[in-house]
Amino acid sequence: MNLWKAELKRVLKTRSVRILLPAALLLSVLMAYFPVSFVTYTYLDDKKQEVTITGLEAIQMKKESRKDFSGVITPELLSRALLQYQETENTYGDINDPDFSLDIYNQNIYPLGSLIMRMREVYVDPKTGVAKEASALGSEDALGFYEQCPVHLKELMKMEQTDYPSAQKIADSLFEKVTFPYEYYPGYDSNALEYVGLCIFLLILICTFIASTVFAADYQTGADDIIRCTRYGKLRLAVVKISSALLIFTVTFAVCIGIFSLISNTAFGWECRKTSLQIIESSVCLTALNLGQVQNLVIFAGFLTLLATVSFTLFLSSKCRSNTTAIGLSIVFLVAPSFLYMFFGGEATKWIRCLLPSGGTGMSNSFYYTLISFEFLHLGDASFLPGQIMLIAAAIEIPLFLLLTVVSYCRHISR
Repeated sequence: MNLWKAELKRVLKTRSVRILLPAALLLSVLMAYFPVSFVTYTYLDDKKQEVTITGLEAIQMKKESRKDFSGVITPELLSRALLQYQETENTYGDINDPDFSLDIYNQNIYPLGSLIMRMREVYVDPKTGVAKEASALGSEDALGFYEQCPVHLKELMKMEQTDYPSAQKIADSLFEKVTFPYEYYPGYDSNALEYVGLCIFLLILICTFIASTVFAADYQTGADDIIRCTRYGKLRLAVVKISSALLIFTVTFAVCIGIFSLISNTAFGWECRKTSLQIIESSVCLTALNLGQVQNLVIFAGFLTLLATVSFTLFLSSKCRSNTTAIGLSIVFLVAPSFLYMFFGGEATKWIRCLLPSGGTGMSNSFYYTLISFEFLHLGDASFLPGQIMLIAAAIEIPLFLLLTVVSYCRHISR
């Protein structure tokens, strides 16, 4: 225990760690603040002058304007929204006209935005993929929205996964678990949800930088040669170094994500967590979860990805004799999934991207995007969900690379 405490103290007193851990805390606050600051709302004041507000005030104005079309989205509510939209357009003209009255837009059109978009989405031409205009929809279309959703999904999957009937069957089975009717509580949107993944990526980046020097720093300075001469065995030293590092990363992740979630959900409103994912992403999104459950799942996947990434980084650190090499290799493997996603295609690349320890993090290739996309991995005639593969791979890689790290450290030969 004394050795473990000494190692924990040594890591925490490292100059880079004393800088990076407060930076992680600051970044978590900033990542929660940015989506709030990006929210804007424009209206006409008493003098008919345009006024644009931002932040918390804008969020409250948006929530207030949409309160009549929130809650449980029944077919009758959809029909009322469609009728209001069409009556406004018939009375005041094209809502896309730059001269369209801002007051009328904010009062009659803006509150309906998400609902009209979702209705147009499911009534697309199956041959061209072009969505119907709201003016072309009727009351019967609104009332039949939930019956049309699975129909639209089948048409979409036939276009997206033409050669893979197995993917089409998986999509159908997943969508059967989606709860109707949808719920909508305005405030939280897809941009805010994306920042959960972005915050996790930055935390993993910081932890990767710290983990890369756990063994390599002692190799480089020669301190490891001295430590190995003590009465403690190499196996015990390896376990102490690994366990203390993992404790630091776990506490850092829990504190930073806890602060991020508290700030973000308080700003947008905790009731927003009950909103169906299908309302803010796609009417036929395959994930049968609300926003709160998606947040929790993304955080869980992020933690698994963190552990898998730092486990692999510790393994690299146990192999490298200098900090520069260890840090460079660690960063390369961390960003590899994003690089492969942006510049390479093909089925093999998709598998590699998902199987890498850092496969669950990044930008458009992160775990969150697997929940809202219709992408599948294929192996012969079989199809698999990328998100599931990411989680399974991470769960296997954590003990695997930790074991390899112990073996590598015990076999390390000093210069």
